[in-house]
Order: sequence, then C-alpha cells, then structure tokens
Amino acid sequence: MKKSKVLFTPRRELKRNDNYMNKIEKIWNALGCDDIYKKRDIVAVKVHFGERGNSTFIKPHYVAHIIKLLKANGCKPFLTDTATLYAGGRTNAVDHIETAMKHGFSYATMGCPIVIADGLYGRNSETVKIDKKNFSEVSIASGIFEAEKLLVISHFKFHEVTGFGGAIKNLSMGCCSRKGKLEMHSDFKPRIESKKCVACGYCIKNCPVKALSFGSVSSGRKIAQLDSEKCIGCGECLGNCRYLAIGFDWNLPYENIMEKIAEYALGTTLTKEKITYFNFLESITPLCDCYGFSDAHIVPDLGIMGSIDPVSLDKACCDIVNDAPTNLNSRLKEESDDKFTTLFPDVNWRHKIEYSENIGLGSAEYELKTI
Repeated sequence: MKKSKVLFTPRRELKRNDNYMNKIEKIWNALGCDDIYKKRDIVAVKVHFGERGNSTFIKPHYVAHIIKLLKANGCKPFLTDTATLYAGGRTNAVDHIETAMKHGFSYATMGCPIVIADGLYGRNSETVKIDKKNFSEVSIASGIFEAEKLLVISHFKFHEVTGFGGAIKNLSMGCCSRKGKLEMHSDFKPRIESKKCVACGYCIKNCPVKALSFGSVSSGRKIAQLDSEKCIGCGECLGNCRYLAIGFDWNLPYENIMEKIAEYALGTTLTKEKITYFNFLESITPLCDCYGFSDAHIVPDLGIMGSIDPVSLDKACCDIVNDAPTNLNSRLKEESDDKFTTLFPDVNWRHKIEYSENIGLGSAEYELKTI
C-alpha cells in the first residue's frame, strides 16, 4: 500500500513566533485544509470534552484556533461529541454540554455552537453499510453523518483495552450512537468483587437490561450478582458503582473489539469525501479521558501530528511515543521500546493498525515530514 504523509511539528518553541497557534496553522496549511473546508460548509469538529474530574483533555484554546481557521474560510463549524454508555458527566446531551462548558468549551470561548451528534439520549443515528467481518452496517451519529465536512481532533494517549487512543478510536467510539457503542462493547462482561459490594442496589436500579439482581455469598451476606446471558456489556454498572466493587473481566478477546472499532471508523469515513485529522501528543496519560481523573504522563509532551490518513497518523504517533524517554514517575516504571505492550502486556495494540489497514481505512506505512 502507498505510504501516506504524516506531518509533525515538535512541542519545543525555539522562537518567539514559533508558538502553538502557528504550529497548528503549519499543519493546517500543509494538509491543504483551505481547499477542503469551503465557504458555507457545515463542519462537524469532533473533539473529546473530557469527563468531569479529568484534566488532560485537549486545551480549549487549541481547538478554538482551529475553529477560527474554519470560520476564516467562511465555514459554519460546530463542536461535537456523542453520548457515553457509562453514567457520568456526558451520558445525555444536557449534562454533556454542561461538562463541556465547565472545561472551557462554550460559544463564548470557541466562537461556535456545541451539538451533541447523537441527540439528547444518544439514540439519533444513521445506518452506513460496510459489509465487513463483524458488521454489515454501522450506526453513525446523525449530526456527524449529516454534516457536509468532518475534522477530527484527538488527544493521543494510552488505552487499557486497545493499547492506544487516537484518530481511529475517535472516529469510531466518538462518532457513533449508543447503539454502536453497545455493539463494540458486546464482548465485555463486568465482574463483581464481593468483598467490596455493600448491596446498595444502585447498579441494579440502573442496569438497562435487568441483568443484575441481589444474591448472596457463602456467608449469607447479600451482594449484587450478574446474569451474564442478559448482560450487554454496556458498562453502566461500572460507572454507577460508588464503592468500586465492579470491574470488567479483562480476560477477553481484545482483538475482536479492535476490529469492531476499525470497522466503525471505516463507516464514519464513508460518509465524507475527505477528512483531516489532528493528533495532539500532550499529557500522554496511561488511560482515556473518559476517566474522571488523570494520571501522570508516560512520556514528555511531543507536539502535534496531522494527516488525511487516520491509520498512518496513529501508527506514527505510536512510533514517536515508543522512541520517547519514559517518565519514571508515571505508571510505567521502566524504559521500554514498546511502551504500549509494557504497560498493557495482554493487549496487542498493533492488531488495530493491521486490521484497519486490511479493511481499507488507511495505510500503516507512512512518510513523516517535520515542519
């Protein structure tokens, strides 16, 4: 497969005019964004606003500068994300927009509206046919499906299920409805730690398919129990448990969910003629921004990467992170030339790249250009 171009501007600022806003513009110009985003285009700008309590989501003023560039072209941009499966600050559109505003994303700071792409409760979607191994069709959030153009801004970081989170995951989990998220998570089943369960019943009350009920352990103490046949793997119980008594059974087919993520990402790309991607390699944490906290970064801030190929972009990000020095005061306590595997030894992160390439989402081969 032909190599795709990936653009990189390092984090260091060696001159007064070599600031991050100018670095963003360098990538914008090198990607030819002025020719992609035209006057009167309604442009969905896909971001992750960060869960409440998280502090490492992309800085709002970076996003605002990209909005400024779109508006200078006469576009009509809007910031967008989709509902989460778990209970938190982004489960419905009202809470989601409030979370965004608390994190610095508002019309006053961005100069554009926020539209939660899958509606008030995450149910608004359109079907896209893909005819792949796991799905014949996927459910893409209506607001993203209907927008004339799409620009994807991702915070690159590690991820406990897929090894890393970047453009591919933002295209899939980030651009689908709750139905799509359920389909991608369907292999995951929670487990209940009996010693921590206090039988408050909150998980039972909030289970959407009534897969949880009260049972007991050998001592006769009442605890929550799971009917795995009914469970759909949505993670609602995990998000609702206030006593940390519920976790996922991680002895699962990681490669299967990576394939599903890649297929959903492909479905999103089929709705647009061309998409541009910006990955910010700052505050590269061990876990996703969906968590309500942020751990120490694994490597130093590295810079910004951009491409029109999400697979090449994510692969280049993985490579530059693996080449970077490790922050030994982080969750990763040793130097490694494969930090993703060292941090999550059961996760074959390369499979997401390989499968994405196999289904035509992009190329794993890239040409890196530093600008």
